[in-house]
Amino acid sequence: MKTELYESIQWAAQRCRDTRVAGTFLCDPLDDVDLLGQSSYFTPLLLWHVFDPLGPPVVISLNLIDVPKSDECLLVQRIILPLGSHARVYGLVPNQVALDRATLLAVISALFIRNGSDDLPIFRERPTAVHVTADGLLFKEHEQHELFRSAIEILGTEGLNQEISFYRRFRGDPWARTEAELRRPMSVFSLVGDEPVPDYEADTKFDVWWKIITAPSHVKSEAVALRTAWDNLRELHFSDSFDSEDLNYPESICWPGGPTSFS
Repeated sequence: MKTELYESIQWAAQRCRDTRVAGTFLCDPLDDVDLLGQSSYFTPLLLWHVFDPLGPPVVISLNLIDVPKSDECLLVQRIILPLGSHARVYGLVPNQVALDRATLLAVISALFIRNGSDDLPIFRERPTAVHVTADGLLFKEHEQHELFRSAIEILGTEGLNQEISFYRRFRGDPWARTEAELRRPMSVFSLVGDEPVPDYEADTKFDVWWKIITAPSHVKSEAVALRTAWDNLRELHFSDSFDSEDLNYPESICWPGGPTSFS
């Protein structure tokens, strides 16, 4: 397995060199590199998840993975699902850039503004929780705030006021929130009588949303619900074709304060 992983990292690095976007450290995204998610030589940058019981719920992280016998590292997104995981490569970064915080922030910002690519976007939907204080993350909360702001600007803020209203109405209960979202389309009214949804200005609604989805109590409730959803989906789909040892829940990257490790 180590030989396969080594070869996969080297192959991905060469593909990035061959397809580098001019003037950047980004490349044409690679989607057939799932072995990279098993590397233990990485630096975690960002961690978020999307709680959608029908989605299915997914945990997503952005990392730097060292390229053996090189002064470079791969920019890798790991997408963890109930029955498996995927890895995608979006760039190849020299170690001197990775060690320069301001330059690395600019690289990630450029990636978020591009949202990966049309075929392999970094974000398909807005996160429902962002783990800004997970152990080991390179970027601080204020840096993550600016990165995600650029991502949300690209995704658009349509329906964000209503989304904020749902978060507040069903605080601490992701199951009730998602059920309400499914039962009632986004509208100008909340679920409580005819109370109007707060109409936040464009320049403030992101900050309101960000404060909600990064609050420790919110992140914890989302993580607990996500684990239950994963267990339910695994019970539904489990068969003899799966090795139960491969289905362990990745607690280390889903619980706030836990070690951020994929090994």
